[in-house]
This record gives sequence, structure tokens and C-alpha cells, in this order.
Amino acid sequence: MIRIGGFSGCGMSLVGGIMSWCRSGEIAADALAFDAWGVVMAHNHPSGDATPSDRDLAFTRALAAALRTLEVVLVDHLVIAGERVASLRAMGVV
Repeated sequence: MIRIGGFSGCGMSLVGGIMSWCRSGEIAADALAFDAWGVVMAHNHPSGDATPSDRDLAFTRALAAALRTLEVVLVDHLVIAGERVASLRAMGVV
């Protein structure tokens, strides 16, 4: 049985033309606080294109590696764009 242990969010914003992202440490700290064995994360692409960017791919790989050191699995990273959803797990990224 899977239990939803909690929900946590962090914001991404465009500041001075530079996209500000969530930090891996914030996500890892939340996973530990919830005593989670796994993490599913999602973010939107307002452009309507659910194709993960190079930065999405790099961040996902780095986060998965960081979480593994804590014995936490990055179950999936979803990119949502309107009615379209891209699963980085299904793409073989995690």
C-alpha cells in the first residue's frame, strides 16, 4: 500500500531574465521531514510544450543522484503543459 505522506511546494520564477529553481537540498530536506521513501515532482510549462528542457533533464538527473544518497527514490518528474504530460521516468531519465 502506498501512503501519501505529505505535499511540499517550492516556486520557480523569472527574475531579471533568469529562471529561479527549487534547490535539491530543499526537496531532500522535505523528503526526510516526511520520512519519504520516494518523491514525485511536477512543474508546468506555460508555453504548452511539455518537452523537458535541457535544464529539466540535468536537474532531474542531479536530484535523483542526490536523493539516492539518502536512500530516497525519485519516482518521477512530470512536466505538465495544458493537457499534455511528459514523464521523465517513461523517457528513461530517472
